[in-house]
Amino acid sequence: MQLVDQGQTSLQDNIEKYLDGYRLTNPFGTPVTIENVLTHTTGFEVREPTDASYLLDSSRRPISLKESVFDVFPPVVRMPGESYMYDNFASRLQGYIVQQVSGEPFQSYMQKHVFGPIGMTSSSFKLNKGLVERLVTSYDMEGSVLLYSLYFSAENESRVMLPYDIIFENKENNSLAFRKQLEKDGIEFVHYPVEAIRVTGVFGSGGQEGRSLLLLPAEQLRSSDAKMDIPRQGEAIWYKGQKKAVSIEQGIAHYPQEVHVGSGGSDSVIHIAEGIDRYAVNFHLSGRQLVMREAELHAIRKRMPASSGQDVVRLDAFQIENASERAAASRLYAKFAKTYSASAPDFYAYYQESLRKFGLIIFIAGFLGLIFLIATGSILYFKQMTEAEQERGVYTILRQLGFSEREIMGGIVRKQLFVFTIPLAIGLVHSSFAVKAASALTLSDIAFPAAMAMAIYTVIYFAFAILTIGYYRRVVRLAL
Repeated sequence: MQLVDQGQTSLQDNIEKYLDGYRLTNPFGTPVTIENVLTHTTGFEVREPTDASYLLDSSRRPISLKESVFDVFPPVVRMPGESYMYDNFASRLQGYIVQQVSGEPFQSYMQKHVFGPIGMTSSSFKLNKGLVERLVTSYDMEGSVLLYSLYFSAENESRVMLPYDIIFENKENNSLAFRKQLEKDGIEFVHYPVEAIRVTGVFGSGGQEGRSLLLLPAEQLRSSDAKMDIPRQGEAIWYKGQKKAVSIEQGIAHYPQEVHVGSGGSDSVIHIAEGIDRYAVNFHLSGRQLVMREAELHAIRKRMPASSGQDVVRLDAFQIENASERAAASRLYAKFAKTYSASAPDFYAYYQESLRKFGLIIFIAGFLGLIFLIATGSILYFKQMTEAEQERGVYTILRQLGFSEREIMGGIVRKQLFVFTIPLAIGLVHSSFAVKAASALTLSDIAFPAAMAMAIYTVIYFAFAILTIGYYRRVVRLAL
């Protein structure tokens, strides 16, 4: 609205004016305006940005605001302006339009014109070191459950991110030296050479900037991964490494799609049939990972001239046969990584770092969560103790009326189950929703560890109920 007040844009402007020539898929005669974006009445199909998984992995480079917008730009499926539907994509698009109109990066604009002038020193769209150190740690029941779940799924999560224990890119000499060192130290391994190419491609029918693509031969990858699907003739599979649950509609509507590669974006067309929620090769390798038949990959390579931005990529991947020897292999690899690439982690180091990270948070948040749980149970326990003392005379009267101790205790037990079960049920339901939401941001199944954590908390909580019933029993016997 600052830019509207300054006359730099209008609420009635067609948003296509700020999309660098991109044309919306809009079957209606009414354009989508700035006002529609601000009021969530765009009529866009609900489609989430694809970089949500980066929230749990600070080692990955966040994609640009422009890329996150155009990567999943949705079609218009309802008449603009007629119906309201909250839309995270529309919020993201607002930021991009501000960036386009002002000529400043969105986070810089907000810092300069919003946060700075009103003294919001703890607010930013860029998570710097100072803000990270001041982030609050969750210590309620659902936060603790989520942390335990992430800790116990760390190995699966790491394997999805890094299918190979160690991988070298275009470093045949380093790979050979590493292989010899493994043999010298008696570490059993399997070596998988992979010939790939890295090209620039344009998704859709144009109007977007080129994206880096890593084209991988399915047959070569299949030799190390029996679960690797061989695409059908003329198709490719995008190994995206993200949860499809982030947007169910997106998973349905986004495929099939086309990617144009080569000079002018028209030499070759790759038909992407589906996306799979894991990586084909280790995540740190640059480029979107598209797996296709080896013959088709070679055909694309031959059709593209050397000057077209094509890079031949030689990957030397290693799997350590014995899990007990991964630590030793990781230490050997670290010596090469210093000169090779500090941003190329191996599986073991990445897994151990994940355990340390979540373990430290669990130690803090789990302890505080336990204190929170004990405090809640204690409040209920002491409250019921007070009520038991106040009701002692009632139990004497009930006995005189002919009620047995067993009948009196039966009523007390039912009451305590109600008192303790209601808050516990609310906490468990809240935790289940938290875990469900987090499962969209993690690549492995966290249902079992989450269930185990909730079961432990339930046992601890009901221990207070048992103590309360025991106290009531003593009071009743004294009254009788």
